[in-house]
Amino acid sequence: MSNSLTPPLTPDQAAQAVLYGKLVKAVTATYIANPGKLTPPLQGIPDGWQLSAWINMSDFDMENHQVKTYPEFYGIVVQQIADPTKRVVAFRGTQGNIEWLDDATSILQVPFLPLHDGGMVGLGFGAIYSSLKIVPVPIITSNTGPAAAATPKLTGTFAEQLDQLATHEEAHLGITQKSAASDGRPTVATGHSLGSALATLFALEGSVKKLFNIQLISTLASPKVGNAKFVQTFNAQPFSSWRIVNLPDKVPQLPPSLLGIDFEAVDTEYSFDSSSFAKQNEGCYHSIDTYLHGLDNSLHVAFDCLPITISVTG
Repeated sequence: MSNSLTPPLTPDQAAQAVLYGKLVKAVTATYIANPGKLTPPLQGIPDGWQLSAWINMSDFDMENHQVKTYPEFYGIVVQQIADPTKRVVAFRGTQGNIEWLDDATSILQVPFLPLHDGGMVGLGFGAIYSSLKIVPVPIITSNTGPAAAATPKLTGTFAEQLDQLATHEEAHLGITQKSAASDGRPTVATGHSLGSALATLFALEGSVKKLFNIQLISTLASPKVGNAKFVQTFNAQPFSSWRIVNLPDKVPQLPPSLLGIDFEAVDTEYSFDSSSFAKQNEGCYHSIDTYLHGLDNSLHVAFDCLPITISVTG
């Protein structure tokens, strides 16, 4: 494996980022293969991990410039099979045109409601995050199948829902450790595009409320999520943050700061330039496969993003 990030990630760190990127890609592939399904069978999950829950949310309706009223499958919570207390929360990006970013955020900002004095975030980001719902995988409690009582009713913010699910799973496993963010509940947040913005919001909420031991957030093609106060609060958290950026990609540069409303990027940027190995257009700049190739050049760029080469024989 080799990568050309600036500043560089170590080989072990790059391998971790690839693993989390593959989980995001699995969410994307599952969504494409199962249109309209809210709890689809997962495709392409890396070895050593098992599904704990599906994540549904109401996406952004570009035609009507508002959050949709119906949910869509948008992410997963997975556990390490060897140690179920270790979790990854992964969000896919929006499929199709990247114009969703301008429509979903405009330049309007609102307080990040799950936190007191957590700063301001893009209107669309906050509204979409507030629509997130966790759908647990039923826990098998007998040989006859899942028991209805094994599925808890989850309420509250997204991080609070996940806290309730984790408490339920810990009780099932006989784990009595406290749920505060210490050594318990090591958690990674990851996403691509809009999913990166949602991962950023979850990482901050889960860390500040001490519901999870957020160890890392690894994002691909993340837009700017909030204002200077939000970024200050985020950057003060004890977790590592890898914000991986393809320099020609427009999305990490947006939303712009206009009319006194500022959007700033969270720490820490790790950048690469896809110009040498992928077609030079917005779709290819932003593709998750382009980002994965930037992390590991043995992984393939999407076929329709391969640069055209013409050989001439005389």
